[in-house]
Amino acid sequence: MHPFLPGLLALCAAIPAAVAAPNDGVVGAYARVDVGRSHFARMPSTVLQVADSQDLAVKFYLGYRFDERLGLEAGHVRLGSFSEVDRQGDAGPPLGRSARAWFVAASGRLAVAPSLFLQGRLGLSAGRVSGATRPSTTSTLTGDRTAVMLGLGAEYRPSPRLTLTLNHDSYGRVAAHVKARALLFGLHITL
Repeated sequence: MHPFLPGLLALCAAIPAAVAAPNDGVVGAYARVDVGRSHFARMPSTVLQVADSQDLAVKFYLGYRFDERLGLEAGHVRLGSFSEVDRQGDAGPPLGRSARAWFVAASGRLAVAPSLFLQGRLGLSAGRVSGATRPSTTSTLTGDRTAVMLGLGAEYRPSPRLTLTLNHDSYGRVAAHVKARALLFGLHITL
């Protein structure tokens, strides 16, 4: 069974009840987009390295908050691109790589002030790094990988219909030798 299937089924089962309930922006279903910067890191034991290791990241996700503290999220993050170069310098020009990940995570929220909340996420991510390879070598910086996703952040609600978020999400290894994380900002309006 695919590791995301139980989370996606639970999220889909919660949507009909959420549509029938009034939306206060806290409890119930939501769809959001966050934007920020990604960062890539190369794991040891490869002669290849990551250059230009930061890019624009965009996260699209759906969620359902069961109460003010606990919820479930599923989504897709486009982590942008980076360059792969050979540290020995004899394999040609840098090659472009692009990375993305799908994720399912349990989410938690804790009030620290009347309008300020800490957020956390724990789940699974399925990452992929893609791009062309050199004919003479095999890239260790491309491929697929399932890893633990961990996210920490803050949520500020200046009004009942407006939420500002700042999150740092780690998607773990998105390929055998590449780790990815992103710092994401969200401006969310409840209609």
